[in-house]
Amino acid sequence: MLTRIERDEFGEMELPLNAYYGISTLRNKNNFEITKIKVHKQMIKSLAIAKKACALANKDAGRLTEEQARSIAFACDEIINGRFNNQFITDAIQGSSANALNMNMNEVIANRANEMLGGNLGTYEFIHPINHVNLFQTSSDVIPTAAKHAILVLAKGVSVELKKLLKLFNDKAKQYKKVYKVGRSHLQDSMPVTFGSVFAAMASSIERDLIRFNQALEELYQINLGAGTLGVAWYSDDNYVKVVVDRFNEYTHMNFTRPSNLLDESRNMDEFMNLSHALKLMAVNLSKTATDIRLMASGPDAGFNEIILPKVEPVSVGLDTGQSSQAVLEIVNQVCFQIIGKDTTITFASEHGQMEVNAFGSIIYPNIFDSLDYLERTLNVFRTQCVEGMEVNIEGCNYAINHSNTKLAGLLSFVDYNTCVDILVEATRKRISIEEEIKSRPNLDHNKLLPLLNAETITKHNK
Repeated sequence: MLTRIERDEFGEMELPLNAYYGISTLRNKNNFEITKIKVHKQMIKSLAIAKKACALANKDAGRLTEEQARSIAFACDEIINGRFNNQFITDAIQGSSANALNMNMNEVIANRANEMLGGNLGTYEFIHPINHVNLFQTSSDVIPTAAKHAILVLAKGVSVELKKLLKLFNDKAKQYKKVYKVGRSHLQDSMPVTFGSVFAAMASSIERDLIRFNQALEELYQINLGAGTLGVAWYSDDNYVKVVVDRFNEYTHMNFTRPSNLLDESRNMDEFMNLSHALKLMAVNLSKTATDIRLMASGPDAGFNEIILPKVEPVSVGLDTGQSSQAVLEIVNQVCFQIIGKDTTITFASEHGQMEVNAFGSIIYPNIFDSLDYLERTLNVFRTQCVEGMEVNIEGCNYAINHSNTKLAGLLSFVDYNTCVDILVEATRKRISIEEEIKSRPNLDHNKLLPLLNAETITKHNK
């Protein structure tokens, strides 16, 4: 392999001759190569957009020439289009507020811009990674800015999937609004409920998750781009500071603003933590829904057998002809466990910033990216491989209702509690139905009480 030699204040290093990253990137890779998790592709794109905005803002301020800004912007466009993804070699989790990623981006942009201007890789004759590409920037402003943009882009997929799942559960609620099942309290038989109310409740939790998710995303539209390290850009050009956020909005087609307190943006990560909490709550509700469906679909002979799930895969053992969507529900649970764990990591990282800078963003960002990616794919699989094809076992549910003692609840408005309990005890002892036990008691008005033992009458006040 052909190589080149680069030098910095720490000495010399040998790099691949055609590498667009430089010595700083390679040092950082060697220092931080622990998890071997790659930087998310959307984070690379978003950081390139931020660098492009900064370059054009510096041109507007007269700090870069037209040629310098144009070459930097063109290199950024190529990165945005995915051309140099393999040149971003640092570990996603790194120290020093993700300075390694910032330098990786600076060197790739500078080398590509130099190449376009006739220079050689690693020489920086025309464009320097610090003096030009990183002019008036630090990892404390461009990195969180890029992370917020990346999150907002990735969040769109989650939002779309949530809305599709919400509609599907609402449709299921309408489809089965008059089908009854035995309700359960502490996994014991309780009053009958309609599948319409069960599916509507599942939809309601999704709708609440969507609202909470969107509210958390709103906080991410405040960025500290142009604020320097501590929210005090004392070394920046005022003209650059005035226009850089507008330039970023121009290229992102979003409406970012600068907060009133820039030091707060440098010190605190609660905006990211708030979003992570929203994702955790979404995962908790999704896992609960998956677990409930798993229980309702258990059987078919010795379980609840209230829901019939579509077959999705062959089985390796047993006599069944195919594995139902229980496997899908199990992976939904497991992914949700992972997201809940990631929120714990993000919480610790948000709390652990010291003084004026939180240096732990590099573990916050990839965990949020993962949670968003996992949720989008999980919601899609849950919807398409399970919920869309699942059916209510109407015959089985009717049988369970008709043979359940919970229908005694329908008598409570007309018969005292002790009498109801006595009817239940005697029917159980004699192994006869509730109806038969009532008929055996001449002191009870059979014509009045027997019609009350149907599910629709019992649940009329819960519709």
